Amino acid sequence: MASSEWSEPLPAPTESLPSLPPASPDWLSTPQGELSFFRSIVCHRLVGPEKHFHVLAVVQDIRNHSGKSVDVDQVWEKYREVYDEKVLETTWAEQVGLSLSSDRID
Repeated sequence: MASSEWSEPLPAPTESLPSLPPASPDWLSTPQGELSFFRSIVCHRLVGPEKHFHVLAVVQDIRNHSGKSVDVDQVWEKYREVYDEKVLETTWAEQVGLSLSSDRID
């Protein structure tokens, strides 16, 4: 193969995810919203240093399973409504053998 074949640019993607209207701010408090939320956080635990990446997976899971578009802030708000984040972070740190500063939770 000639080297010129490899220098050609790749075509731009023609398909993108369909745009979904944003869910109402209280949608995660509805039965369907809570089911989607809890189903997703079973697979994507929002603790530890990777929690900010996992929240993106939660948003994507909710989108895939419910057809609703929620934003990261809505997910964090719901998460903090139903869980004590500091206790979960401390428990996670104990399980992996880390010590966390008592005044800092990212």
